[in-house]
Amino acid sequence: MYTIGEFALIAEVSTKTLRHYDEIDLFKPFKIDDLNNYRYYSKEQISEIMFIKELKKYGLSLSDIKEIKKSKNKKSLNNMLENQLLIVNKKIIDLEEMKKSIKKKINESSLWNDNNVKTDYFIDIIEMQASEVIYIRDKIKFEESGQLIGKLYEMVSKFHVKLKNKHMMIVHNRDENEIVDIEVFAPAEETEQVNAINKKRFDGGTFLRTTCNGIKNKANAYAKLYDFAKQNNYKLIEPVIEKYEMKSGKFLIDIMFKFDKESKV
Repeated sequence: MYTIGEFALIAEVSTKTLRHYDEIDLFKPFKIDDLNNYRYYSKEQISEIMFIKELKKYGLSLSDIKEIKKSKNKKSLNNMLENQLLIVNKKIIDLEEMKKSIKKKINESSLWNDNNVKTDYFIDIIEMQASEVIYIRDKIKFEESGQLIGKLYEMVSKFHVKLKNKHMMIVHNRDENEIVDIEVFAPAEETEQVNAINKKRFDGGTFLRTTCNGIKNKANAYAKLYDFAKQNNYKLIEPVIEKYEMKSGKFLIDIMFKFDKESKV
């Protein structure tokens, strides 16, 4: 048997953490002394605390880990880890984009260079059908949007929802502290499970769309859409919709502005 101090050293966690895990029923001592309330831990519990630490390292919350331990369901664990993979892959893509940008900036001769601005964005007009969608919305930093996407797919997995198309994202607002009001949604088939989670009606409509390659080109793509709308007297209706996906090894972003065909600016 080990005292809480000894076990904390063995597991490389703090005694405060062990007490907290005990309080939330995540990881209980093997024994608590009736006389002095000292906590004692067994050698067999080492693998259990290391399992908790491993899942925390992967980004799972303590409530998720508690649920996994309680259910002892490997399929549920796999679903949660697959959601974390989505988040990790998004971070990898962002970091690769940053790496390329840094290398490119090192090789540039001036502080900024407008000569490389892409101007040949293809713009088309698409019709998006009205549909029932599942969604999740939160106020977070934009770089944390991958976590929101992961939560959406966690709902998809948990309630066995069948999606009709890929997820999309709307940025409703951005404050002075760079906290954004982000909504991630995806069209889903009508099922009983969908009735148990966040759902709403997506009105659809007519959209101007362009596609850019990578985060760095988003600003130019947005500017091109605004210019096109002004040249053709289209009245754009915000907020804008973005759809992210990988195609042929490229990270592509569809940018879609709804507009009113009847009303002119």
